[in-house]
Amino acid sequence: MKSCEKENGFVISEISFEVTPTKGHGTPVLQIEPMPNGLLKLNINAAYLANKTFDEANNVFLKSDLSVVNSLEEAVIHESGHARSINGLSSSKVKEIYEELEKIHFTGISNIALDDGAECLDELEVLRKRKTPVSPELTAFYKKYMGRKYL
Repeated sequence: MKSCEKENGFVISEISFEVTPTKGHGTPVLQIEPMPNGLLKLNINAAYLANKTFDEANNVFLKSDLSVVNSLEEAVIHESGHARSINGLSSSKVKEIYEELEKIHFTGISNIALDDGAECLDELEVLRKRKTPVSPELTAFYKKYMGRKYL
């Protein structure tokens, strides 16, 4: 996460280990939470990652068919996408952006990208790190909300 913070210009101000309830399909293993003061909190789902070896943690992500994420490192990159997209924004602005992104759905990336534009951006963050080409439509979407070129 430290290298993601440095590369993307955000800081995680708080880390929390908690049991995160399942929402929709899948259970959040890592989750960025905006705090009211514009800071960012990283929630780590203790039920999934506590007392696991690095290989066991990677396997949690590798076995999932919801996301493009295949490892703990890619899960951190995915969450850094959330952090980058809301870094420094007020609670009301975060809510506004998330409401806007809830209405955006892209097929062909992953199940969670189909559900929600915010998740799509974060899946694109992982694909960008892998240097995976995507459509011009996705490239424009990424640039609009992340404020930088996709590749």
